[in-house]
Amino acid sequence: MHKRVAVNGLALLGLLASTSVFAETHTGFYLGAGLGTTSIEDDDTGFDGDDTGFKLFLGYNVYPNFALEVTYFDGAKPEERVNNFAIQVAATGVNFSALGRLPLGDIFTAYGRVGFAKYDTDISLRLGNLRGSDSDSSTDLSYGIGGAFNVGAKIEVRGEYEVVDVSGGDFNVLSVSGLYKF
Repeated sequence: MHKRVAVNGLALLGLLASTSVFAETHTGFYLGAGLGTTSIEDDDTGFDGDDTGFKLFLGYNVYPNFALEVTYFDGAKPEERVNNFAIQVAATGVNFSALGRLPLGDIFTAYGRVGFAKYDTDISLRLGNLRGSDSDSSTDLSYGIGGAFNVGAKIEVRGEYEVVDVSGGDFNVLSVSGLYKF
């Protein structure tokens, strides 16, 4: 009995919260930028480095709970020593994703994203005076979760964790972003 009352109460609260937000949710274009910690792991070499990266994105809110987004990202150049080698990995690319949004009140929205990333990696190796490099391009699945705070009718601040599911490793970004709604 108590479970049914609790579930019904939560459902009612969710409906009330979402209807008040739907009236204020912006549909249309938005533009944003973010900064955060990027982490690159390679299972084959044991490389696990992080650095500060950035992203620029353009999105379109199709419906109050659904958006499409394209993001340019630069994962900077994490560097680490592995077996006496100094290894540096740079990753840049474009991420195409769809966002599902869940309003949880008048100012906060939780969201998840899924898409694919087209990216380039440049790897530099150094052992004393010996140097080598390699580059590669690939496309992989991307996904993430985040939360957004409305700071006014046109401005939103996001906190987000994103992953590009690289074969043989991971590319992760933990970022804070701001966006402007047109």
